[in-house]
Amino acid sequence: MKTIKIIIHSLISLMITISSILFFINNSGGELTFNELISLIFTKWYYLFFACLLLIISVYLRAHRWKYLFNSNTELKVQSLFQSQFIGYFINCVSPIRIGDIIRSYVVAKNTNKKTSYIIGTIAMERFLDTITILFGGLIVLFYYGTDYLEIKLQFISIPFLLCLLGIPILGYLLYRLLLKLSFPNSINNIFKNIWDGFSAIQFNHKTAIILYSILIWSIYCINVYLIQSMFIQFQLSIFDCLLILVTSSFMLMIPVGFGGLGVFHIGVQGILNKLGIQDYNNFIILLHLYSLIMYTLYGAYFFFTEKTLNLKTLYSYLVGHQSN
Repeated sequence: MKTIKIIIHSLISLMITISSILFFINNSGGELTFNELISLIFTKWYYLFFACLLLIISVYLRAHRWKYLFNSNTELKVQSLFQSQFIGYFINCVSPIRIGDIIRSYVVAKNTNKKTSYIIGTIAMERFLDTITILFGGLIVLFYYGTDYLEIKLQFISIPFLLCLLGIPILGYLLYRLLLKLSFPNSINNIFKNIWDGFSAIQFNHKTAIILYSILIWSIYCINVYLIQSMFIQFQLSIFDCLLILVTSSFMLMIPVGFGGLGVFHIGVQGILNKLGIQDYNNFIILLHLYSLIMYTLYGAYFFFTEKTLNLKTLYSYLVGHQSN
């Protein structure tokens, strides 16, 4: 039954991925010229080199920020968090379901005295910080382009809507307190408690560093979009155009599919480039996705296969056990 559940999740993810790829190809107008793409990579490799270097730096910054999301008495090595980040990315890139966060929580738990559920709580806080940063970037592009250009209707925003939006975190906390009071087995209650402890363990005395790391991480992503587009002569995107692409693709990547968001990323960026009036963009979209996919896969594979606590058998056993909870 547990294996069937994994298979069903994988098939759903594959359907979404294949459908997105077909949609992207059907709207490409037959302009996918891989020979030109390869020639471009050899000609302007230095843009790609700096983008890859910055990507590695962004993961290192993530490891530093992640350390501040644990309580201060947790013994952690930034290098261990750095490696586990890449392992998570690797799993997400090669797996049909997005389980990278689960696997990296397992790796970190094996190297600390913390429960896996606690680690998952810190990852949830990490995702929360990323979402806040993306929303901040979205506000910047919204202010720069205006709602008319982006065809965003604001009629739905009202006082009741804003109150409901602000009430979501409060309702989440109340639901958590309610779940603790219900008569679940102690093991389940402990999982809920550990997740909340991990989520709320953020070191607020380092809030300036956490905010700075978040800004630097996402600024690097935006700079990388700019570097990749600089490889294409027909492209003259501004930094705000690149930020718009980054915000849109980031929201698309929130769709829970595997293979590094293959397909959903492409149609998201394709829609923005159409809006910006950019032509002949298919090679750019492919390269923008491919450079990070390859980096995450290569580095992640190295750390995965050199991690003593991990192997394919352990990975499958842990995943099946997690799915059963």
